Amino acid sequence: MLSVLYNAARTLSVYLPERPGSDPSVTLYNPSGGSIATGTATRGVVETSLAAGAVVGAQSVTLTSATGVAVGQRYQLGGAEADGGETVTVKAIAGAVVSLVRPMILARSTGDAFVSTRVTFTVPAQTVIARGYRAEIGSPPVTIPFDVTRYALTTHLTIESLRALDPQFVKRIGGGAWWPDLLSESWNMLLRRVAVTQDPGGLQGTIDLTTAHGYGLRALVAETAGPDFEPYRASMAARCEQEYTSALAAAKWDANGDGIADKYASKYRTIPMVRA
Repeated sequence: MLSVLYNAARTLSVYLPERPGSDPSVTLYNPSGGSIATGTATRGVVETSLAAGAVVGAQSVTLTSATGVAVGQRYQLGGAEADGGETVTVKAIAGAVVSLVRPMILARSTGDAFVSTRVTFTVPAQTVIARGYRAEIGSPPVTIPFDVTRYALTTHLTIESLRALDPQFVKRIGGGAWWPDLLSESWNMLLRRVAVTQDPGGLQGTIDLTTAHGYGLRALVAETAGPDFEPYRASMAARCEQEYTSALAAAKWDANGDGIADKYASKYRTIPMVRA
């Protein structure tokens, strides 16, 4: 779930279902449906083609030009998926040869398009905190929801930090898995969790979810590691919940929404227990 910090502009990036013919228009709407800004999104620069055909299962392609192609980004090969194309993720680049994270699912011909569908746009600073903002990009429009919040969520998770805690972790990552994808999806799961459970104006400041993110990623990986890993998955999911709760409990909290953090207050308050 995308979010923008209150009173601060932010540039957002998303992948569209297909590459627009030119830099598309963007209209931003508030939760009531009123237009708050208009502008233009910037397309990714990559718009090239295959210099040679590729067979089903190939894990690399040769481009007429690899200028602008970036490791970790996704590109459409042969058109939109709805029209028989496919989306690929770049793993490495050597000259005009691009290696892919996963094997191709269809054969491709010389001249097939290899393009970026990624666009970036800027949300200007907003002074109303709320859920339900949206950006409409292009025509017909693609709708991208986002929130305006008083809190900023952050993670500094790396695979090396996970290996330090769990040296066997990398062995649980199945074939075809790609570390940046796992990192991104597990982080998005945490973002959605916060979005549906927390008031956008209640929590305040920067909240570090690195530890919760690490446990959540390990639980996600264990989902596909087979039934023998179910106890491990359950354990990691429980630890993710504990660390998530702890991180939010330590954050500043504004109970009445006046923009001032309550002194000595947090999202969770303890109740002292005494023996009768």
